[in-house]
Amino acid sequence: PPSVPELNADGSGFAMLVQWPCVAHATAYVVELRESGSTHFERFIRNVPMQAQGSVVELRIGGLSPTGGPGRCYVAQVRSVSACGCESEPSPAGVSQ
Repeated sequence: PPSVPELNADGSGFAMLVQWPCVAHATAYVVELRESGSTHFERFIRNVPMQAQGSVVELRIGGLSPTGGPGRCYVAQVRSVSACGCESEPSPAGVSQ
């Protein structure tokens, strides 16, 4: 699975930047994002950009509406997707700062 993702919220809490190191042989990534304490998550798919091995992949997610208002914590896990469409186990959870 990919490494622990790094999460950085914008000042308002309505957008999130999720970053993780590139994984060899991945054709896409699935990012599962949820509010801390919630069991409901949203899945976002990111195709692998043309880049060198070892570089950082990022996904910007906007339009978030935290139930507790701005300042809520989010949790994300990343899965790599192989050419056959199989998903890896999820990464360890990353928590927003």
